[in-house]
Amino acid sequence: MKKIALAAAVALLGLGSPAVAQDSDFDSRQIIPNFTKPNLEAIAAQLEPTKTEWRRFGDGEDALAITMQSGAIILVKPAACGTGGCVGLAITALWQKQEGQSDALIHERLAAFNDTAVPSASLYTNGIIALTHYVIADFGIPQGNIVVTLN
Repeated sequence: MKKIALAAAVALLGLGSPAVAQDSDFDSRQIIPNFTKPNLEAIAAQLEPTKTEWRRFGDGEDALAITMQSGAIILVKPAACGTGGCVGLAITALWQKQEGQSDALIHERLAAFNDTAVPSASLYTNGIIALTHYVIADFGIPQGNIVVTLN
């Protein structure tokens, strides 16, 4: 988790490619059998980000860094890859704590988030807030579901 938070901070400083153009032919109901760079880029475009770029992290794996208009960064990393493609998607959302927000309130909300499902949430001492989530698509998943999850 610390590696991803650090990588997201580095992504904030780097120069990336322009945002992927939003596809007017995007069908939210279309089932994608696995996670690929092209379908993740098409999904990211639906979020109307300010920037998207593929970054290679310390583990040698690529993740799509999606910078949102709010300044939050969402990292999506294909996982559980085999001969049939990648059927897992690790998602981490990061943003800076806002001035005036109490740590107690943030910790309370993060604890509530952590109690709801497999995801986890953290507040780092530098004010970075991180949410993680994992999506399983063993038998395919509607691409619109991923848009909703990331938004």
